Amino acid sequence: MKTLVMLLLLSSASVSHAVTNGRFLGQQFMINIAAQNPDGSSDDFPQKLFEVMNVPIQDSMLGPGKSLKAPERTLNFICANRTSGGYTCMLLIHRTANAQLGLKTASFKANGELAQALGQQFFLGNEQKIVLSNAEHTLEIQVTPTDFSIRFDEQGL
Repeated sequence: MKTLVMLLLLSSASVSHAVTNGRFLGQQFMINIAAQNPDGSSDDFPQKLFEVMNVPIQDSMLGPGKSLKAPERTLNFICANRTSGGYTCMLLIHRTANAQLGLKTASFKANGELAQALGQQFFLGNEQKIVLSNAEHTLEIQVTPTDFSIRFDEQGL
């Protein structure tokens, strides 16, 4: 968790002109999502993501935050409500059989037990499905009881 917080701090300091940005790190791909951008644009995606996460809020250096527990270091996923700056999320997709990582794209797909373990950490509602997309249409997260996917493309989906 401390490592995630540090990565989140470092990545949020280097957000360029996009509210959502991705960075290829070799064995991982980091996606940073901020609610506010220095140019004034905003996106409620990180707040929506925070709200649908069915995990307890924990204190952190960033303020109250939620973190998904993914087995076997496949994925790190944290969202926080920063006192100044609003909601922010950081996803770290590790190079595994479930992930495809590129210089400006990343995807993570799981089904079976892994999807079930991840899906249980979200409020799925009556429809038993969540589909969230950011304002820039560069990031999409889909969750059902049997499937879990994250898609990011810097050029748009």
